[in-house]
Amino acid sequence: MADSRGFEKCALARGLAQHQAHHDLQRRLLLASCFVRGKLSNQRRLLQRRFPNQSPAVLKDLAAIIESLHKLPAAVSSSSLPRLSTGDHGIGGTPLETVLGLEGQGSALYYAAFPQMLAEPDIWCFPGRTRRPPTDPVNALLSYGYTVLANRLTGAVQLVGFDPYIGYLHSSGYGRPALALDLMEEFRPLIVDSVVVKLLNKHMVRRDDFEELFGTYRLKKEPKKRFLAALEERFHEEITHPVFGYRVSYMRCLELQARLLAKYLTGEIAHYQPFLVR
Repeated sequence: MADSRGFEKCALARGLAQHQAHHDLQRRLLLASCFVRGKLSNQRRLLQRRFPNQSPAVLKDLAAIIESLHKLPAAVSSSSLPRLSTGDHGIGGTPLETVLGLEGQGSALYYAAFPQMLAEPDIWCFPGRTRRPPTDPVNALLSYGYTVLANRLTGAVQLVGFDPYIGYLHSSGYGRPALALDLMEEFRPLIVDSVVVKLLNKHMVRRDDFEELFGTYRLKKEPKKRFLAALEERFHEEITHPVFGYRVSYMRCLELQARLLAKYLTGEIAHYQPFLVR
């Protein structure tokens, strides 16, 4: 009973801190910058690993955007920022909108270079990122993988005691797990993108594994099982945690990242550190 009351007390404190930070534009700016910086840094790292001697311009441009994100919060005075009494309304024209713009620029650079990681780019004809609906097989894989990842992170943030629908980078619309989507940014390239590239380059997924209807693509039933199995294998793959220094699975990393966020929001640590691979 005592343990249960202790957990409820901690969850209440985290939930309160989560909501307070949601209305604080300075803290949202700090967190949003970290989420995007983590995403673009890991995307850049994946590109470096897959083609180390190609696209130096893309890598240089991504590095410049990452540096801008790193400097932005320190360059903005908290006294010049309004308090967001209505949460997601009123961010237009603020530095948070600047973060969203930098995220869009960086993502466009990354997805434009994505085909260079594929052994047979002419076969897959990836035109860039298209979401709703996915208009080619590669986008179908990415979208489905991101959905699976978002579901795992929704469970992780709930386990820690957060409301998954109150975020900082993503708007908190009805039925949208904004906080899970925030944390997902750092893990997209590490879990989903790396699996997609591996499956395509090893011919574990073929073009005839997809069905097309009115210009929208999706995996057939049996190939979908193979894709889910590959994702599950990635979730259970162990790496050395960049903050704690011990071996841990990617699935455990999702929860640990949510716990680091909780420690930052409740004042136990001074800074939130995005998940960055070396």
